[in-house]
Amino acid sequence: MIDKEIIKKFWTEKSKEKSNRWSGNTILEYERNLLAPYAKRANKVIDLGCGHGELSRSIVDRHTYLLGVDYIPDYANSFDKPNQSFVCSSLTDYKPFNVFDLALLLGVVTYLDLEEENSIYCLLSKCISTTGLVVVKNQCSNEKEFVFNGYSKFLKTSYSARYPEYDTQINRLSYWFNNINAVKYPEEFNTWKNTFHVAFFCSNKS
Repeated sequence: MIDKEIIKKFWTEKSKEKSNRWSGNTILEYERNLLAPYAKRANKVIDLGCGHGELSRSIVDRHTYLLGVDYIPDYANSFDKPNQSFVCSSLTDYKPFNVFDLALLLGVVTYLDLEEENSIYCLLSKCISTTGLVVVKNQCSNEKEFVFNGYSKFLKTSYSARYPEYDTQINRLSYWFNNINAVKYPEEFNTWKNTFHVAFFCSNKS
């Protein structure tokens, strides 16, 4: 099982940094290009587990409302534009008051247990408009799902994460969404041989 105390400590420490995207600027730019066309067509965007919102804040213009949700209160300082809001809440406790055209869950699934993962897919299915789009992005295992608990030499800290099996994650998403298009990231972004980056574009369009 993933260690929630390790995860909370890790992200609390990362929140103190100006940038908490450990994956680097190259992959950030790739994701901007991937998601910007969808953000441009959206009037309202929600970023669940937003962190500093480096990606979501960079792909919305001043006419698009952006809501960030995260359980670390310091992230509120990053959402300082008139069209931006922040709610301090765990994702499992958050109750949406609006519907959104684009909902993002980026780099979050690996820190959730299976029950939490399913509950947040349920949340996502309820908070998008009838023509809305959900983007779930995380690393998947190349084989069976596995959990890492230990010291990360790459991050130089204790680390805990769960890496779901690709087809199984699609099946979980399929319970909540009618259409799923998976976009696997270029191989150059896959630092470890046993995992790969992938974004799932989910909608209920017929």
